[in-house]
Amino acid sequence: MIAYKRIKYSKLFTFEADMVFIPESYNRKGIDPLPRFWLRPQKLLEYQNFSHNPSSINNGYIKNEDINLYVKNIDFIDTDLVNNQFVFLQNMPPYGFATETDYQEFVDITFDSSYSLNLETKYKSLKNKTFVKGGVDPLISRDHFTAKIQATRVQEFFKEKLVNIGEPKSLTIFNEV
Repeated sequence: MIAYKRIKYSKLFTFEADMVFIPESYNRKGIDPLPRFWLRPQKLLEYQNFSHNPSSINNGYIKNEDINLYVKNIDFIDTDLVNNQFVFLQNMPPYGFATETDYQEFVDITFDSSYSLNLETKYKSLKNKTFVKGGVDPLISRDHFTAKIQATRVQEFFKEKLVNIGEPKSLTIFNEV
């Protein structure tokens, strides 16, 4: 018998992002519309399979010391699917938001002091900072700074797949004598 099965899978995205710094924001929920620091993915650089298991080396995976994962390139990629997945990633917290619920999650993550401090530490080490006048970016009405950074993200997805499933054997009932 054939049936649909919902399958969860994850991919590793490596992308170029703008780190945004808004000096006028102090991460005050309900007051500041945008966080002091956040990442905005701009360009997909790599799309790979990954594993946490060291034995994956036997299957062609290579250890990436920067992210502490085993990674492997994918032979055949549906570029439309990957592009759509990247747009999805760009519009999901902590990078962006598409709905009111997404915005609340975006605020919860990006306004968190430890998250913001981590990004601030990275931002201070960057050299390629650019000043952007308020209103040039339609989302940001305040003067702000951006800097290019490379980031990675493991993102989960789901798909429906046709699978063969076994049929139960018929039960034989015996009459007791």
